[in-house]
Amino acid sequence: MDIINLFNKTINDIIENIHAFTKSDKDFTRHRLMDAESVIKTIFRMQGQSLDTELLNLFPNTEKRITASGFIQQKSKLTSRCFEEIFYTFNKKLEKNSKLKLLNNKYRVYAVDGSDFNPMWNPKSENIIKTTNKSGEMNSYCQIHANLLSDIINKTFINCSLQPKAKMNERSAAVNFLKGIDDDNFIFIADRGYMSFNLIEHCNRHKGCKYVIRSKVHHGAIREVDTLPDQEYDNEIQFRVTTSNHYFTKNHKIEPDLHLVTHIRKHTKKNY
Repeated sequence: MDIINLFNKTINDIIENIHAFTKSDKDFTRHRLMDAESVIKTIFRMQGQSLDTELLNLFPNTEKRITASGFIQQKSKLTSRCFEEIFYTFNKKLEKNSKLKLLNNKYRVYAVDGSDFNPMWNPKSENIIKTTNKSGEMNSYCQIHANLLSDIINKTFINCSLQPKAKMNERSAAVNFLKGIDDDNFIFIADRGYMSFNLIEHCNRHKGCKYVIRSKVHHGAIREVDTLPDQEYDNEIQFRVTTSNHYFTKNHKIEPDLHLVTHIRKHTKKNY
């Protein structure tokens, strides 16, 4: 299987329906030096250098080179859903066109882990983090936390969840990843940040799931416990109950402590 041709085929499928992934139906309708295909492939080819350097390396011919402002203008026409669609469609094509490798010819092995990266500064971004150095000076920058689900036997990324670093929730991301897995037999591996009772219970209830979750030994091992306030949670409360739906419907607005208890109709003493 030619991975590059398969990837290009995925992009071409997106290009054929490009207006499903643009902000306006008029985008990419005029003939320009950089069309939708060039914009998408340029983004995938970038290697973390300055934008001017990237464009210089990708378009060495000065007659066909686009300016940084021109590229940004073209790029802004695409929605983020364009790249999500490429990601998921390419994965489906990979699974369809290749024989998946399994651990012991039985299990797919999924691993979830997180990584941080800093996009360019944007004062209106929801990803802003503010820190104070030893001198008391305030530093502000943008940082995104990426939760990544990978198939470590077949060496492919299966899912991705991007969260603002200041509001990241690795546990919820792992649970959402788990809900999207429909294999009959698989092993789910998670790092320390993902340990939670909620994730463990989702693993227990997922048919065919075996799991290994790395954990701290002492304080903070289970995040739900670590985030609870240090106080008593058992409280005595008083309220009125009724088995009459008619009475409850008539009085629950004026009696906020009234609760309806449903019961078996015409019950006898035997099953009362």
